[in-house]
Amino acid sequence: MNYKIFEPATQGIDERARVIRHVITTDALDRDGDVVDASGWILDEFLKNPVVLFGHRHDRPPIARCVELKKTERGLEAATQFPPEGVDPFADKVFDLHRLGFLRAWSVG
Repeated sequence: MNYKIFEPATQGIDERARVIRHVITTDALDRDGDVVDASGWILDEFLKNPVVLFGHRHDRPPIARCVELKKTERGLEAATQFPPEGVDPFADKVFDLHRLGFLRAWSVG
């Protein structure tokens, strides 16, 4: 299985609400020479259970949930909300690593 990874422009972090707003994909040519056409996204099924997995690991619980997702002319933008601090130590670590700039990539799979 191949995954496309995009290093996004983080649009903002609300530390109190534990929400990160970011671009998760664009129509730009990726490092494999592929383009993901934003007009092709069908999001209905995802939005029924908008969980965010770490590293596409379906065998582990989600680390966050997508609380906002919108198509733009050039891609997809998302708001990802992490659980309250202390609920999941791994999710806390991932949130902190993004907040501090050590993790910057999001993948739409």
